[in-house]
Amino acid sequence: MQIKGKRFDKSISLDSDFASDGCGTEDFIKSHRLWAGGATYNNTSDQSLPISLAATHGHTDLDNFWAGFQGDVQKRGPMIMDWLDKDFGTRLSVAIMAIQIPRLENRIELFDGVRDKWNRTVAIVTKDWHPHDGHLMGVFADYCRQILTAGVPGITKDTEFGSGSVYGNAVRIANHILGGMRFGTDRNDSVLDPNCRVWDLDNLYVTDGSCMPTSGGANPTLTIEANSFRVADQLTARL
Repeated sequence: MQIKGKRFDKSISLDSDFASDGCGTEDFIKSHRLWAGGATYNNTSDQSLPISLAATHGHTDLDNFWAGFQGDVQKRGPMIMDWLDKDFGTRLSVAIMAIQIPRLENRIELFDGVRDKWNRTVAIVTKDWHPHDGHLMGVFADYCRQILTAGVPGITKDTEFGSGSVYGNAVRIANHILGGMRFGTDRNDSVLDPNCRVWDLDNLYVTDGSCMPTSGGANPTLTIEANSFRVADQLTARL
């Protein structure tokens, strides 16, 4: 969001990120008829830090970082500093992390007969959306809009204010990919046992994000690390 003539310089408060799991409470989920929740957060790097702005300039991604500047050669020297100052100092945003419904059709498979430049079998990622994902992300996007309109004075007709989700757009989105080798108590619907050991294999354990049936609501790194330590304790006890 931008407000004409006003500055909201995130550069002076880069440690002010917040995240709220209010969208994951039982009351919120039930009142909005959701299957799962998620989190809202103020990400100071979202469309604010120079590297983020540069990465999204011209709607490019990090893998073609400079493509956005090839068609905009005026952004150099003082002009690029002016561009950064206007965007870096005037934007506010609230973003969402939403839990998608696990789908059997979403999977990673090996493409038999196709090799990469290292002569390894190529992996195919199949990822599609459930209709609930669109509903969930729409609810969250509106929740973010309410946070901004309630917390920022001076919103007028001149305010450049947009909201919405990236539902259906698998490119302009970040994902924490989970599942694929879920753990459980029944070998009929899980790949791993409760200690992340592959059923019927005594010495094969999987402790990355693939063991999770679904997300806990936000970044899964700490959960993955904690579970890895738990499994390590199980292995130590066997030695």
